[in-house]
Amino acid sequence: MSDAKRILESIIDEYSIEKFGRFFREKSHQFAPRQETYSRYEDDNFTNGIKVGEINFSGIDSLLICVFEATRALSERAGKKAQYDKAKSILKSTENQKYSAGIFIFYDQTGNFRFSLVYPESIGTRRQWNNFRRFTYFVGREFTNKTFLQQIGDKEFTKLDDVKAAFSITAVTDLFYDEFFKIYDRIVQETKKVNNITNEEKARDFVLLFTIRTIFLGFIQKKKWLGDNEKFIQIFYQEYKDKLVGKNEFYSRWLSPLFFEALNSPQGRKVAKKGSPVEVHRSAPASWPDSRLSRRWLLLLRTESGQQQGVCCPCATRVMVTRLPTGCQQLR
Repeated sequence: MSDAKRILESIIDEYSIEKFGRFFREKSHQFAPRQETYSRYEDDNFTNGIKVGEINFSGIDSLLICVFEATRALSERAGKKAQYDKAKSILKSTENQKYSAGIFIFYDQTGNFRFSLVYPESIGTRRQWNNFRRFTYFVGREFTNKTFLQQIGDKEFTKLDDVKAAFSITAVTDLFYDEFFKIYDRIVQETKKVNNITNEEKARDFVLLFTIRTIFLGFIQKKKWLGDNEKFIQIFYQEYKDKLVGKNEFYSRWLSPLFFEALNSPQGRKVAKKGSPVEVHRSAPASWPDSRLSRRWLLLLRTESGQQQGVCCPCATRVMVTRLPTGCQQLR
């Protein structure tokens, strides 16, 4: 592991502005510490502004690095636009127009922080700014932060294009699929082994649809469409482990009602089969918004209730399942 990556892990464990100075020194020999107050850019939303330093790359490119404390708690979804506007206003200021780009770090009192790259590009005679949704990482102790650590901790910062590449959505997407297919292939092989299946296509179809549905649950969870809780699935699985550990019924009695009934029922309806532990969650039913997106995905989530294919899947998804019991419904 690189020293830069170790410093990032240390920052995640215990946030410190001083550590960022050490981090950028490790990332680039061209980093020049220029710690000074940026109080002139503070407002009701952002305080304790500090310029950490700058990187003057070979050629004409240079990178400003500064830090602000957010007066409100940060989250993965909230506050990005306000932070982006603040970063643009700083780069547009007379004293900072010399910089080609800026890395802006916004943190809160809990130690969560957003690490963003902001820069303008010349499009003909116009000056256009990069997309703030794509060039940012939200970092917190409750997350694995794996992509952030790999992209920002391991990538070279020898030129500005290297910095842009560390935030590249293409690179992040490639990293996701590399990890995804490792997990997917492992689940397929274990599913075939546990069920004594020789039909590779059948196993792959089953695992792929199960994985897609699981990922989709993660997506709607982030939207707070599951029990108005961004950690619904983690809590859901933890309660299963606390109550029924060793019984191997998470799929049949917990996930199946969520997949095939709760997400296919009117908002607020309590869904539970007789004797199902899902009744434990009746105070936080899955609330499903009436939208074109939901209807499209419900086509994927529906299945014929009477068909039993006897397929069991030892799932390697990090969030929830260790093994699906024999007799689960076929996922079509």
